[in-house]
Amino acid sequence: MSQKLKKLPSVIRENKFNKEGLVETEFRILVPAYIGSQLGFNTLGKNYLEKTFYPELKRRGVLPLCPFAACDEYLDFSKLNDEMSAKEFKLFWSRFNDLIGIVNYETLMPRSKFMIALFDGSHASDDGLCAEVGYFAPRHGHIIGIRSDFRLCENISALINPAIRYFIDKGPYKGQFFSGPNAYETAFDGIEKLARDIRCGKQ
Repeated sequence: MSQKLKKLPSVIRENKFNKEGLVETEFRILVPAYIGSQLGFNTLGKNYLEKTFYPELKRRGVLPLCPFAACDEYLDFSKLNDEMSAKEFKLFWSRFNDLIGIVNYETLMPRSKFMIALFDGSHASDDGLCAEVGYFAPRHGHIIGIRSDFRLCENISALINPAIRYFIDKGPYKGQFFSGPNAYETAFDGIEKLARDIRCGKQ
């Protein structure tokens, strides 16, 4: 636990991690996975994550480690308003910037057995998500990438930046990339199989 956090995020505190790093619940063993995306920055995306995506992951045997939910526990975004002084506004976002690394990369990622990277959003190659993919792959391994938006990226053969694909499924990391209109439905099956393999010690 980082000394800068007075307490761990509730998703860590309130779940029982066994010696293999899996989460023991009353009904089953769940595999913790870091969820990288930009969807939590807008209302529609956040609703999808919380009401559809995360419940489906749990049904498939995965415990989502959500950086948005975890960081929200240390910052009260309801305090952001037009009445804040410039100094207060800058202080809030400075605190946010400091927390990102501590919560996401020092706390959530080390407890994750794999990463799920969601590339739908205003910009398919979101800067933060790209950095997370490149950081996670060599340290922790398997990444499942998902992009349902059918618009191309940099060239006729690229749905996302080719450098990102290297860290997912084109390089040595043995991940999977799902794309197209049915990307999420197909990816859920791949996620479920990966979680099952991890529980069985095959990954």
